[in-house]
Amino acid sequence: MRKMGNKWVLLLAMVTIVAMMMVGCASGKTADKKEEPVEKEPAPAPVELTIGAAASLTGALNEIIEEYKVEAENVTVTPVYEGSGVIQKQIEEGAPMDLFISAAKSNMDTLADEDLILADTREDLLTNSLVLIGSAEKADSLTLDTLAEASNIALGEIDTVPAGKYAKQSLESLGLWADIESKIVYQKDVKAVLQAVETGNADAGFVYKSDATSMTSAKEIAEVPADSHDPIVYPAALVKATKEKQATEDFLAYLKEDDAKTIFEKYGFSVK
Repeated sequence: MRKMGNKWVLLLAMVTIVAMMMVGCASGKTADKKEEPVEKEPAPAPVELTIGAAASLTGALNEIIEEYKVEAENVTVTPVYEGSGVIQKQIEEGAPMDLFISAAKSNMDTLADEDLILADTREDLLTNSLVLIGSAEKADSLTLDTLAEASNIALGEIDTVPAGKYAKQSLESLGLWADIESKIVYQKDVKAVLQAVETGNADAGFVYKSDATSMTSAKEIAEVPADSHDPIVYPAALVKATKEKQATEDFLAYLKEDDAKTIFEKYGFSVK
């Protein structure tokens, strides 16, 4: 019995030693794994872009910028919305902007002549149309032909707001300008025109088709004949002074992708 007991003690000791060796090996492997450095890709540096854009782009561009946050998490896009002529002036005065999207070719042409944009990045991005809208009280009683019966008509500043320039061209072409000129109330941009008609402060006004999609109380009276004014084209180009050329080019490219096109079309624009 004593010999048998010794054998069991010896066997137990051997099993214990083997188990300890196995645990040691496993621990060693674990330790080796912990010591291996894990390479992490550096996070992309944060980028801030400033986009000067025609006021008529407000709704569509705001939505696109929100979508772009998912595409480029490190890029912050800040839009500045004004009449295209105002944005042009700001760029001429050295305001820090990376991209300009105008509602008229003329403003972009001026900056190109002054060598303030990167000419090889310029392209026509969108088109639009012009509509006459009326306040909830007056819309049903007005037409283009009876516009002179309105007490006041909201119009974007002709020198700085392309929609105002297009409207004047159309009114002159249709022989209506002389009859309604004294009734015009000028506004700083097309969004202000829309607001004036929505609130009833103006009986009627001229805005883009894309602006009319956001009306709540005002109504569309008529679409202005396209052949009565210059083509409404939205050119885009990088500002020459940009310090973020690649990131700005990437954002401009995104504006031509299907997701952005869908949003532009939802707001009444036609994509080139």
